[in-house]
Amino acid sequence: MSLNTVSTCFLLACLQVGSYGSDCRTSKPDSELSRLKKQLSCGYSISTAPQAGQNSSTLVHLYLVLRRFTFNEEFEIIHVYYGAYMVWMDVRLKWDPSEFGNIKELYTNSSLIWTPKFGWVNINADIDSLLKGMAHCLLRWSGYVMCISWSSIHTICQTDITHWPYDSQVCEAQLAPWKLQHEELELLVDGNMVG
Repeated sequence: MSLNTVSTCFLLACLQVGSYGSDCRTSKPDSELSRLKKQLSCGYSISTAPQAGQNSSTLVHLYLVLRRFTFNEEFEIIHVYYGAYMVWMDVRLKWDPSEFGNIKELYTNSSLIWTPKFGWVNINADIDSLLKGMAHCLLRWSGYVMCISWSSIHTICQTDITHWPYDSQVCEAQLAPWKLQHEELELLVDGNMVG
């Protein structure tokens, strides 16, 4: 395949992708699911929070699940592997199941919808994004959104082993919305409001 052929194919693909979101009525989707996805994406902005412009913030429920951790005693570094489950409502992603073949839920890529941007703010954190590794989100007809991320973080954790082997250690990592979304979000972690 020549370079010109590859360039032409790439250009046509870009034009096709670019026109998909710009005119919501150009082509007839093949299935109810395709039609639903097209309707949900029509005019949808991933850069705008669900409650933007309504004088309220988007409440995001965050559940962190510890998968495992390792601790390096010599360097006092803890490496934590976790799952992050986030749930919120996005009224822009509501639909009537009876109009779409009784489809009540669907999975989508997290890059196609608005997702909250959180990060680790303590200076020793190696990875600053809570959502690293997020790929798929579940959407329900009511506007309910659930995204799952599997990730890890490692940070310095100063220890006191004076009472070894009966000691306990406390390692802290702070989590907060990124600056651009600070006013748009309320974060609820394990029943406690952050922020």
